Amino acid sequence: MKITDVRVFKLQNPKSKVVAFASVTLDDILVVKGFRVVRGSEGLFVGMPSRRGTDGKFRDDIFFVNAQDKNSPGAAFRNTLQNTILQAYSQNQQKPDFEDQTTNTSVVSDDGVPF
Repeated sequence: MKITDVRVFKLQNPKSKVVAFASVTLDDILVVKGFRVVRGSEGLFVGMPSRRGTDGKFRDDIFFVNAQDKNSPGAAFRNTLQNTILQAYSQNQQKPDFEDQTTNTSVVSDDGVPF
């Protein structure tokens, strides 16, 4: 599975720890929207697309199977995805018109992931 495109949308005046949203295209077939770039206590990280349940708690809409196991394909692809989104955020942060930037990441792939 290859990450073929990343689009980053910076929040102009963030009122929370979320500084940007991102969408990712996989294999030029599937677009996943709703990733969040979050400024945490240990730096930036990527939050998965999620929504609020009826109990008020947020739950991820997508997740990686066995991501807790650092050697699993899910963990490897999650790391690739996070690094690619953060790299696009960092590269586009330098540009003046940052609000909607596209980064072609067609060279990014994780051929070891069996899906």
